[in-house]
Amino acid sequence: MAHWPVSRVARLGLLIGIGVAIAALYLLQSSEIVTASRHVQSLRSELAQQRHANADLAVVISKAGSVDQLKQRAQVLGFEPAQSVVYLPVHTLPVDDAPSLRPILETP
Repeated sequence: MAHWPVSRVARLGLLIGIGVAIAALYLLQSSEIVTASRHVQSLRSELAQQRHANADLAVVISKAGSVDQLKQRAQVLGFEPAQSVVYLPVHTLPVDDAPSLRPILETP
């Protein structure tokens, strides 16, 4: 090595430096991929838990919305079944201001 020219030692050092830099970038990228994968896995687990909780809540809502449950809640609040029903006459229909596709579909 004592007889190697300085340019050859410099090129060898540069080559080793580039190799070390490439290895460091590879390890950095690998660690980022592993970190992202673990994050995605935890998010998927959280999503599954949230879906399960939503399903449980849907069951609770459906039970609370049953006719028997609603009648019991109405009785607790002091409501009673109607004794008579009064219908009010409507002389004019309200203006339908909802957008409609009819004009678009009827255009030739």
